[in-house]
Amino acid sequence: MTSPLSASLEAMKTHVPTSRHAEMLFEILTDLLGDQCVVWTANEGRLRKLFRRDPLDATLVIPWPLAQLSLGGRIGWVSPTIDTRTGEVVPDPEPPPGRISKLRGLGPGEIGIFDEPAMISLVFGENGGFKEASIDDRFPSRLPEIPVALASKRAQPVELIAACLALLDPGSHGPGRVQMPVPVPGGAEGTWMVGLFAARRALFSGRVPDDARYLVADGVSGSAVGFGPTLAAATAAFEARVAASPPAPDTTMHTAWDDYDDDGKLLKRGEMPGPDESMPWENPEADEPWKPAAPSGTIDLTGGLVRMTGPTPDVPLPPITVATVPRAIVPLAASPPFSPPLGRWERTIGAKGATAHEIDSRTAAAMDEAYRWAEARGPRPAGFERAGGRSGPRFDGVALDGDVEADVVHRHAKIPRPK
Repeated sequence: MTSPLSASLEAMKTHVPTSRHAEMLFEILTDLLGDQCVVWTANEGRLRKLFRRDPLDATLVIPWPLAQLSLGGRIGWVSPTIDTRTGEVVPDPEPPPGRISKLRGLGPGEIGIFDEPAMISLVFGENGGFKEASIDDRFPSRLPEIPVALASKRAQPVELIAACLALLDPGSHGPGRVQMPVPVPGGAEGTWMVGLFAARRALFSGRVPDDARYLVADGVSGSAVGFGPTLAAATAAFEARVAASPPAPDTTMHTAWDDYDDDGKLLKRGEMPGPDESMPWENPEADEPWKPAAPSGTIDLTGGLVRMTGPTPDVPLPPITVATVPRAIVPLAASPPFSPPLGRWERTIGAKGATAHEIDSRTAAAMDEAYRWAEARGPRPAGFERAGGRSGPRFDGVALDGDVEADVVHRHAKIPRPK
């Protein structure tokens, strides 16, 4: 089955054949957008992500990238292929034949272009030439317009691709926005994720009143949250919390050995068992002894350790004050004007900031698990069906993703631990 992105992928492979072309594409796109773009960098500028400002308010940034570029290596890590018969690593295939480019500055890298959530990515090998590609075509997008732009032949191909990307509207994919008065290590993406999780926790805890239409959360730790019927009211409440207690990065490590009470409050921070101790879920008399975990930052792969490292941002975290705090802004839609069949409506937030509604059935005694609304199928009438799932004492509201939870009913019941 042909992908709607097939022609665009082939165009990218043809006209962005090397890592140097990828860098030129990124630079041209940055120049075209000018003040409308925000570029986040890491690894001394070798990793770059380009974001667009909101067209109606230049102080707001749309927190999902339009393009990203890595020079010196690929953006993600891919595990090697293991031969199941021998257990040996299968060597990478030979690069496709082609003429060696004479451009300077060639080397490994990767470029990705996005019309969220659609994506085209090209990976370049050690010689700077094309190595492999990947796409995400699960949802409609405007990336298929790239061949149309190239057909005009009004400029060089890389310039036409950049012009096509500059016309995309990433803000149409969701209402979530961020403000960053000064550069911060996590950039727009990091600020949004911290703020989004804080918003989900606040909604799940019941702290946000039904008449609130905006929520503002900090992008440092998510500890400062403000909400109100208007953006001005939510911002004022948020800034008052920041002034009273400036948020700081959370360095806490949560583990499976932490102990919580029946209300989800931490009793004791757990420690990883030593080599001579059994795991809580293991049989201490088992023949296979427990082995200590690999060193931090590594993965044990077929007897060898692979070290995993993340990007190193190019800016440090500034002193956090009301004037410098990065913040995520989440518009909140009103709940449906009619009552649900049981329980009450609860608002949840999707990955891009859209509000969805599920039913909180904590007041419905008959519900003891998660239920999902199912349409009629054959002789079975429409109604709620069991969706399964139970959680431990420390349920985290960040798990309530509005993009996937809109048709699920949850009941959260306390089950006291044995005395």
